[in-house]
Amino acid sequence: MASANRGDRVRVHLEGRLENGEVVCSTRVPGPFCFVLGKDRVLPGLFAGILGMSVGQTRNFEVSPEKGHGAWRRDLVFAVDRSCFPEDVELFPGKTLRLEQPGGRSFSATIKKVGPRRVVVDANHPLAGKKILFTAELLEIG
Repeated sequence: MASANRGDRVRVHLEGRLENGEVVCSTRVPGPFCFVLGKDRVLPGLFAGILGMSVGQTRNFEVSPEKGHGAWRRDLVFAVDRSCFPEDVELFPGKTLRLEQPGGRSFSATIKKVGPRRVVVDANHPLAGKKILFTAELLEIG
């Protein structure tokens, strides 16, 4: 039976959970995830977990922060002057914003705290610093 190798297009069902059991991703809805092993942009730990699987096989594996969304970085939490936001934009903790750096490059950040003069935002990926426990079912190679 063939196994998944670098360069193969694979179709998988995935479920990712945090250590507390919270589901952070699932392909049951909208449907299987398709990608080329080693070519498409997927987490290095996900690539490694699926490599060598056979069609019909289910595998459980962990993806560390270093092989996932990276370590949580304190330098990506910073304050922005409230006057930088349009007055009609509602600001509240947990809201995700699209911010722009000088030069036009944009990034996502989550509001952590709203004060009278400053808004504290976190530009880390929401899963940065977290281990993800995956269950993968390989549906197809081809």
